[in-house]
Amino acid sequence: DFEVPYTPNKTEYVRHCQRTWGVAPRPNWEEQMFGGADIGAGSNIFLASGQLDPWRAAGIQSTPRGADPTSIIVRIIEGGAHHFDLRGS
Repeated sequence: DFEVPYTPNKTEYVRHCQRTWGVAPRPNWEEQMFGGADIGAGSNIFLASGQLDPWRAAGIQSTPRGADPTSIIVRIIEGGAHHFDLRGS
């Protein structure tokens, strides 16, 4: 896919959402509700990324600082990628 680079117009984006769906975007909602990248206080969490996933670099790739490594488990799946089986050969 090819997209021409642009700078989003936040005001128009919010208006569009309000007109179309009757809601305003909350861009920081996830960070406010779930603590953002600081998930060290969490428990019973399993995070997995495929080695070939293009977005893996933006994800959590090791146990967060201060986290219990038995409660927050991070795995990179060797040779794995999201929808790898659907890619063309």
